[in-house]
Amino acid sequence: MAGPADHVDWPTVRLTGPDRRATLEFDTNQLPSRVVVYRYPRVGVDGVPDETTGTETICGFSRPTATCSRTGDGTAPARVSVAIEADDLPYLVVHAAWPLLTGRRPGADVSVVSASWVIRVDKVRE
Repeated sequence: MAGPADHVDWPTVRLTGPDRRATLEFDTNQLPSRVVVYRYPRVGVDGVPDETTGTETICGFSRPTATCSRTGDGTAPARVSVAIEADDLPYLVVHAAWPLLTGRRPGADVSVVSASWVIRVDKVRE
C-alpha cells in the first residue's frame, strides 16, 4: 500500500488516428467491479490537481459505447478502456477497485483492493 506522493508525475498519452481511447492493462485477471474516472483541467507545480476543479464519472459497464469499457475473461490481464473526448480535460485519474473474498464460506469477510493511474492527455490534431 502506498500513500499519497508529495509530487505527481503524469505519464503522457498521445492520441493519434480515429481511436480516442486510453487503455489500461491491470496486473490481475480479475475484472474490477468499480471504475471511476476523475478529470482535471490543470495541476499545481507539484503535479497535484485541485480537486474542486475536477469532474467524476462512474463507469457504466452495461453498454459497450459507455465512457469506459472493461474486457477480460479471467484468463488474461483485465483491461479498462476510457474514451477521450476532443474537449476532454487533459489530466485523468482512473481509479479501479476489486473485491477479495477472504474465505469461501457463506458470510465470509470481503475486503477491497484498489489502485489509481494518472494520465495526461497530449492531444494531437489531424
